[in-house]
Amino acid sequence: MRVRTGSLYRYSPTFWDTHFPCTNNTLKPGQIVKVTTLPGAPPPNTMGQCYVADPQTDRFICMVSTNSLERLRPIPEREDSYEKELAREDRTGKPKGF
Repeated sequence: MRVRTGSLYRYSPTFWDTHFPCTNNTLKPGQIVKVTTLPGAPPPNTMGQCYVADPQTDRFICMVSTNSLERLRPIPEREDSYEKELAREDRTGKPKGF
């Protein structure tokens, strides 16, 4: 997966990050992290790795595999998803595709 500097992601460790963690890796599964760049270091996505930091303090945590990061997606509100379902229905009241 490709990541962007400054974006927030959820840490979900893959095999590599679980069994061969970097030194000082204090990340817990499900923790929110921010992708960062360090001076003199390669940019994110180089060899499938990136540097992550705490999103509140911008303090560097460690280097992780980009596959261990999941995009944060907004939680849809009930009314919004209900309106989308209504838009899918045709005149007969049956959902489209039936």
